[in-house]
Amino acid sequence: MKELRTVVRGSTLRISDQVRFYIDGWMVSAFLSVSAVTHYAISSRLAITFMDVIIAVTGILSPWFSLLLGRNDHEAIRRVFSLGTKVSSSI
Repeated sequence: MKELRTVVRGSTLRISDQVRFYIDGWMVSAFLSVSAVTHYAISSRLAITFMDVIIAVTGILSPWFSLLLGRNDHEAIRRVFSLGTKVSSSI
């Protein structure tokens, strides 16, 4: 039963992400002309690509945090967190 709740929760999060990131094109077409969707879709795609880059860059820190947490090295976790924040802010 616990596994089923985990699957349902994960599926719900994935569906909500799809709605959150792709419903805007439908809303633009509902209130503006269809030709406005093209311009909006290009800028929306650029924003999503940028977000994917940030997630990829910061995603490599997760195993590093796990390693440091396993070693109980909280000072190193602070340093890595600071480094990750600086790198993601500079992008």
